[in-house]
Amino acid sequence: MKSPYKSRNSGEEITRRFYIWNARDKKHCIGRCYRWLTNAHNGALIMTRWSDIGAAFEIYDITTGELIGQYVRKPTTIAIHKGA
Repeated sequence: MKSPYKSRNSGEEITRRFYIWNARDKKHCIGRCYRWLTNAHNGALIMTRWSDIGAAFEIYDITTGELIGQYVRKPTTIAIHKGA
């Protein structure tokens, strides 16, 4: 997944590498990029909790393009899937 933002450091190390992606709407969640993985998981969990049933949020590491985890809102629970 390509970063929707260009680095201010002209190609140097990216400081906020964990991004949240809305899988249902196929959009980047604006303002949801994190430096630490635990903060990204907490942000995705909070977004999932307050979203409609069927919403899915994915956490990506933009430096490697790896899927870290996925949160899916169910009627009574939140399903958490680890990345491959």
